Amino acid sequence: MIRCFIILAVILSSCRFDNSDKKIVQDTLQKSKEQQVQKNADINKNESDSDFMSFWNKFKEVVKKSDQREFKAMSLDSLNCEHRHVSNDEFYKSYFLKIFDDSLKSKFSDKNMIEFIDEEIDINYLPEFAKHQIKGKPIIKKVNVTKINKIPSLIVVLEFIKTNEGYKFYGYDTFG
Repeated sequence: MIRCFIILAVILSSCRFDNSDKKIVQDTLQKSKEQQVQKNADINKNESDSDFMSFWNKFKEVVKKSDQREFKAMSLDSLNCEHRHVSNDEFYKSYFLKIFDDSLKSKFSDKNMIEFIDEEIDINYLPEFAKHQIKGKPIIKKVNVTKINKIPSLIVVLEFIKTNEGYKFYGYDTFG
């Protein structure tokens, strides 16, 4: 009798182990699929914003040509320069060539050096000059450009915001 009970216990244990093992594998596969779907959705969200991507492509061309008139038209009147605000004219005279140098412009065509991020912010955190120009919920489109890809790295974060007139360059920051 004890021998039958032990055999039955072993059989039941192995059956339960197989089922739980299958369940673990199924759960892991499901989570992996969900993560991949979310990753693809995030990528597609950034890529599917055709208005911004169209603006971004034009912006890159204007920067490559150093076209001040077009740059000014594609930017807010005041710009955020590493947590300071300067006029568009001052930015172009003092910062444009330092930020948009040949090294940075060469990275524009390398998808491995560019990352797109959407950051929703509270309108109260925007400077006064930007608040009246915003269309809808303020979302900062950040384009992180890895300018130097070795230690120490240097990343230039270009910021854009959707206004009543479409997207505008809002400013930049650097890290590294």
